[in-house]
Amino acid sequence: MGPIGGPISKVGIELTDSPYVVASMRIMTRMGKEVLSLLQKDDSNFIRALHSVGLPKPETREFMHSCRDQMVLSGPV
Repeated sequence: MGPIGGPISKVGIELTDSPYVVASMRIMTRMGKEVLSLLQKDDSNFIRALHSVGLPKPETREFMHSCRDQMVLSGPV
């Protein structure tokens, strides 16, 4: 986040299953070839993030989900 190449800007990659999160991140962050080129220059210093809506998609609901074995990941991973 922040201006590309800024002194306190961070490069990050987020995996999500939410179209809403993708649209929101597109508004809040810089995306594109310039950011990828920064990542290629120094791939050791980037933020890793994982996001999930936490619900199975309708076509995969036949799989069992145990409420006792929940794991929640939030923030940088």
